[in-house]
Amino acid sequence: MLLQEVDGESVLLKLSSEKYFGLNPVGTRFIGLIRESGDVESAVSTILNEFDVGLSVLEADLGELVQALLANELIEIKE
Repeated sequence: MLLQEVDGESVLLKLSSEKYFGLNPVGTRFIGLIRESGDVESAVSTILNEFDVGLSVLEADLGELVQALLANELIEIKE
């Protein structure tokens, strides 16, 4: 997967399938935090401190983001 960030937004590209997905600033920050630490709870906490968003809205939005990325085979969940 290739990640290109421009002005706080980014595009994820899976080279093998040429699938791509655009991310807004919150999605970009979330993916960056996950790539750094792998800790979802810490990423959510950081975003809550950095952006003007409530927990329930953020959790719903990030849940939709993760599902979309999984459906497009741009990420995989490791347990």
